[in-house]
Amino acid sequence: MQLVGDELVILRRDCVEGIVACEDRCPAEAESSIALSRVLATIFGYPEGVKVAHYCEEHGVTVKEAVLVSTRPTPTDSSIPSS
Repeated sequence: MQLVGDELVILRRDCVEGIVACEDRCPAEAESSIALSRVLATIFGYPEGVKVAHYCEEHGVTVKEAVLVSTRPTPTDSSIPSS
């Protein structure tokens, strides 16, 4: 276990310290991530999330753009009760 602890110190010192986020790029990077399709999978099911992720990859669009051009259901159309 000590070996892992030592390695984590080296990782932090040599790789993590000093990293600074480019705050002006963060929103664009977040919006362009197909990981957002996971949210759709949670709401509408895994097959729908996968379809959106594949569409994004094939067409080079964001998840938001893919959903806007698709005929995906909206949360109010789903069988999930609203709170």
